[in-house]
Amino acid sequence: MRRAVYRRGYYLAMYSGVRALWNRAHSRARPLPPPLRALCGVRLPCAGVGELALRVHARRGPMGAAVGSDHGFFSLRLVVPGVGAWTYRFLCATSHFGCGHVEVAFYEIEGVVTFYGVRNLASGNAHRLGWRQLAKRLQLTLGQEACILGALSRLLRENGFAVAHAAPRDCVDLSVDDRLVPVDAALRVRRSLQRKYQRLQTAVHGM
Repeated sequence: MRRAVYRRGYYLAMYSGVRALWNRAHSRARPLPPPLRALCGVRLPCAGVGELALRVHARRGPMGAAVGSDHGFFSLRLVVPGVGAWTYRFLCATSHFGCGHVEVAFYEIEGVVTFYGVRNLASGNAHRLGWRQLAKRLQLTLGQEACILGALSRLLRENGFAVAHAAPRDCVDLSVDDRLVPVDAALRVRRSLQRKYQRLQTAVHGM
């Protein structure tokens, strides 16, 4: 019962934009290396996906995060989305920081940026609203997500960072909030995500 109430409140904050406003306000006070913050506004070309506008946000680390690490999200949105501009803007506004079609969670420690989460917020939130055709148009294949991670990796290396990927199990532990997952589906969701991250990392390394 408590989880159900929490989920309802969470989704209300997400679709109303309150979550994004809260996260942006708190992001400004959190530490993040200046070279990472300087990447805000970069246009990132990605073959097979399109040109992406990049924003970088600091955030509080999840439970179990490494001591001394700085956490954040890369928020990416298509410059030319191929769907209605206002609808696309609304869906991006439902992301954690209000500007992401795709979000990549990461932590940085001693010059190494480690990816541990990739989520297609625009497609997922459109699907929750019952906009199934629109959600399908905004979907990305595993190969396209791998291309985005590859493009981000190149940009980070060009700016002096090393890049790593958390182990699939760690990706799930760090990126999944169990309060948002029904108890009877938790094990299935975790196993599915762990398989996804394993395939995604295989695809990235094979590029």
